[in-house]
Amino acid sequence: ALTLCRRSSAVTAPNDRSVTIPPSAAKSCRKEVEKVKIFEENHIELMRLAVCLHVNGNTNLAFDMYTLIRHHFPTHSYVLVNMGIVHLKQGNVEKAQELIEQYLTEVGGMHGVGEITDEEALKHGSPCHANNIHKQDCTNALNNLAAAHITSGKNSTAVAAYLSRAIEIGDESMLGDA
Repeated sequence: ALTLCRRSSAVTAPNDRSVTIPPSAAKSCRKEVEKVKIFEENHIELMRLAVCLHVNGNTNLAFDMYTLIRHHFPTHSYVLVNMGIVHLKQGNVEKAQELIEQYLTEVGGMHGVGEITDEEALKHGSPCHANNIHKQDCTNALNNLAAAHITSGKNSTAVAAYLSRAIEIGDESMLGDA
């Protein structure tokens, strides 16, 4: 088993979180595991590992990784969308909505005009603009938020607003070779 945790130091809190990845899960994500033995400022590699675990059916372990990432890197908000997707698939629709809405809030709202607290959005601007290099993050969040509202059977006005905004932002890569 591989345990991911921060290097021990005087500033590491005694209740600092860690995640243990069993050998069976580590095997399916070998490439990602090799890059993330011990982490410090490595949220991208941690996210790649978490997503690999998620797509390989290790949902609970992936959720633990997402939680670890959010705990150690609170200014990297996209992890909230992945956490929301896990909740949505587990039927916890309200929690899914809450997490995805929190992501949108941290990147300046679905129109990208609010206060930004997400580190990537501070560097590149809100992903909720058509000309942003990370616009697929926003369109993915909006589409999943719409799916959560559809699943709950409530607020069709919100569903239309989220889907319309995702279309306005656009995500050409999702169109394929039409």
